[in-house]
Amino acid sequence: GNINWDVLFIAEVEGGTIAIRRDGISFTFIKNDETAVQKRKTNDKLQGKRNEFEEPEPTNIEMYRVDMKLNNSRIPRKITTKEMSGDYNNYYLAHCPEGITYVRKYRTVVLEEVYENIDLVLYGNAENKFQYDFVVKPGGDPNRISFRFEGAEKVEISTKGDLKVSTPLGDIEQKKPVAYQLSNLSDYTNSRDYKPSGSNPKSRFIKNPDNSISFSVSDYDRNKPLIIDPP
Repeated sequence: GNINWDVLFIAEVEGGTIAIRRDGISFTFIKNDETAVQKRKTNDKLQGKRNEFEEPEPTNIEMYRVDMKLNNSRIPRKITTKEMSGDYNNYYLAHCPEGITYVRKYRTVVLEEVYENIDLVLYGNAENKFQYDFVVKPGGDPNRISFRFEGAEKVEISTKGDLKVSTPLGDIEQKKPVAYQLSNLSDYTNSRDYKPSGSNPKSRFIKNPDNSISFSVSDYDRNKPLIIDPP
C-alpha cells in the first residue's frame, strides 16, 4: 500500500507488466501455476456453476523482475504524455477502498533530457508491443547512452545483432537497432510507422566489459536529430 514515487507509468503486457521509472524500465514476468488453473477449471465443470459468493482456491503465481537502468543518467527535465486513449482505469484496492479513478492511458511517454540533449521515448508499437527510441538532438552525444540489466541471468548479443536478456521466467528481446535522421522533430512522435531505408547511419548494440549495453553509430549529420530505435 505504499506509494512508489519512482514508478511513473505501468504498461500491462502479455505475461507481465512493464514499469517506466525515472532511471529506466522495470520488466516483471508473471507466471500462473497452470496445473492449478486447469484443476480449478475441471472442478468447476464437475461441480457445476460455482456459488457466486464462494471464494476460489488461491493459485500460486511466480514473479520475476529485471530492471533496465540507465547509467549516469539524470532526472528527466520534463515528462510528456502523447496519444491519450479515450478510456481510463478505475482502481479499488485494499489500501484505497474509495478508489483511484479516471487514471488516463497513453500510447507514448517521453522522458526529456535523460542525458544532455537526449530524450527517451517509450510507446506501444504497431504490434501492440513495448518499444523505445532514444532521440539525440543536436548537441547530444549518443556515446553517453548506456544501460545495464539488473536481475538478468544472461545478457547477450546474437550474431544478427539482436539483444537478448534471459530470466528464469522468460526473455526480453530487442532487435538490432535502426538509426535514422530527420530534418527536425516537428512531426515526430515515435518510430511506430517508420520504414527503414538503406541511406541511414549504421547502428548496433555493444556489450561492454562491465556487461552494460551501449550503441555504436556511424557518422551522421550532427546538426539534425538522430533517432536510435531497437525494434
